[in-house]
Parts: sequence; C-alpha cells; structure tokens
Amino acid sequence: MPGTIAQPVSADRPPFLWRIYPYCYDLGVTRLAPYRQLQRDIVAAVRSHLRPRGHLDHARLDLLDVCCGTGNTLAALMRLSRHAQAVGLDFSPRMLDHAERKCRRLGRLRLIAAPAASGLSALPPSAFDVVTLCNGLYPLSDRLGVLREIRRVIRDDGVFVLTDPVAGARLSWLLRHHLEEEGPGGIGSLPLLFASAVLSRLIERHPAHRFCQVAEIKRLVHQAGFEVTSETASYGGANLLVACRPTAISSAAAGVSQSFHSVGAVHPGRDSGPRRGRARARDATL
Repeated sequence: MPGTIAQPVSADRPPFLWRIYPYCYDLGVTRLAPYRQLQRDIVAAVRSHLRPRGHLDHARLDLLDVCCGTGNTLAALMRLSRHAQAVGLDFSPRMLDHAERKCRRLGRLRLIAAPAASGLSALPPSAFDVVTLCNGLYPLSDRLGVLREIRRVIRDDGVFVLTDPVAGARLSWLLRHHLEEEGPGGIGSLPLLFASAVLSRLIERHPAHRFCQVAEIKRLVHQAGFEVTSETASYGGANLLVACRPTAISSAAAGVSQSFHSVGAVHPGRDSGPRRGRARARDATL
C-alpha cells in the first residue's frame, strides 16, 4: 500500500524495513497503475477547488503535505502553481531526503522531520490553502487529534484532501485495475504489484496500525471540523479519497499556535527559497 508512516520509529518497528522503504516505494509502488490513479485523483480534487479562486495562475499557493513521504504528492501539488510555497512533514529524515530532491526546484520548500501531531502543533493557524494527508491516518494513535490540528492550520476557504486504505480491501482489486489500465504490457510489472502487496500486509499487521471503515473515516473528518464535498474510491478501490472544506470553528477551539520554528526537527537547510544550504537539525524525539 502506498504511503508513509506518521509516527516515529519505535523499538518494535524493524529499522531495516524503514531504511529500505523509500527505495521500495519510489522504485516499485510509483510505477503501478493504481498508484498513478491515486496521484491523479488527489491533484484533480485540489485543482477543482482552487480553479474558481484563481490560485493556479496568480495568487500565492500555500501547501502542506502531512506524512509527505518521498514527496510524490507534494511535487505534484507544487506543479499546480508557479507561486507555490510548500511544507512537507514526515517522521523520517530518509523519506525527506527523497522529497527534497524531487521538490526543491519547484518552488519555496520547507521540510520538517517530526511526528504528525507535534509537527502540526508547531505550525501557525490558518496558514495553508491546501492540506493533504495521503496514507498517513491508519498508523496514528490520535487520529482525531491530528485531524483537528489540520483544521487549525488550514484557512477557512482552503481544501483538505485525505486518502487512506480502507478495511477489507483485496489484492484482486489492485490486480484488476492495474491490468485494465496497462493492458498486456502490465504483466511485466506484476512482481512489483505483489511485492507492494506483501509490504502493505507487513505494515498493516503491525499492532499499532488499523485500517478504518469508510464510515469511520468520514465521521472523524466531520468531528474534526470538515464537511466532505466529494468522495471517490481510488488506488484500485483499496483507498477512500475525500475532499473536504472547513466548517466554522470557534477561536477558542483553534487555540494559540507555537512559533513555526519551535519544532526541534525543522531542517533549516531545507528551506529552498533564496538559500539552499544542506545543514540539518535532527529531532531528538525521532
């Protein structure tokens, strides 16, 4: 299953798996038709929301990709606007190495290595036009808390796009979709599809992970302060993708943000605006 894990590596998560995962992800999963469908669906959901507001041509576009992984979604979104300013948040510095290489020339970029909850809590309120969370919900221990933090940092006229694997998805769905898209030429990449499925099962069986039912995902989004404006089955039917707009929240609920620089895992050398230094600050909590 595509995606990244939003929490720091713990003792019971095999370090070797997470060291090789970025390479497996970029060399394998991204070549599969279901994954390409997922990326198209994310971009289409964001584009349909932004086009009426003129963001794609004229205005600055502030993007946040939570659990950004190796940066595929972030790069696709940054290409929507010549005025993109993007923040990518992920627990894994190794993932962010890949994201930096893909995104640094596409606009102003900032990458933060931190767990989802603490990384979000240090971002200013009402700072982003677009927030995405791609396959990062299922490993979270406090799903609702993270979604409420996303509501805090998104602007009232912004769009939040969430996609996550749903409980009960079957490999046969992915196989059918891949072959329908690729035709006979897709047979050669079937080993990649099966390897991706095996990796997905290893991740899914971790005791801290739980794939949600569709109704539960929509309920969490509603409780966090969003209204679902569209939903679709993506990634060969294995994922639910919802586009959401914020609903009104009180200023008390929004809270007062910490400084943007208060996350210990901010990589100052990864602000790819005027300067592109390579110095890094590692987060002691990782």
